[in-house]
Amino acid sequence: MRHGHWVYPRLGVSFDVEEGRIATFYVVARGSVVTALRPWQKEWKGWTGTVSFPDGFRAPGLEVKVDDFLHHAGQPSEREDDEEGPLLTYSQHPNFTNLFIEVVFTPAGELASLELTG
Repeated sequence: MRHGHWVYPRLGVSFDVEEGRIATFYVVARGSVVTALRPWQKEWKGWTGTVSFPDGFRAPGLEVKVDDFLHHAGQPSEREDDEEGPLLTYSQHPNFTNLFIEVVFTPAGELASLELTG
């Protein structure tokens, strides 16, 4: 069985593999790069893909704001607001069956990163 952590710094993504399947997928659009990715920080390019919401709304990741998530994905299971920006957690959420999703925003409300665990 393959286990490990794969990093694609020029794409802004990385993932953990457990038991031969992707366990956690990280997308970093902007902001500080998570600790595990620091060795690749000089090569890191922010993710520029599209976010597709359960209701069909799509937007470039760099344009997605916290209000977009609240409107198109629904209210999170948990929400934390601090000086580093909002953190929305969707766990056991009807719009994201079998996923644990943490969405981090900048203080300005712009998408910083997504962590998806299935």
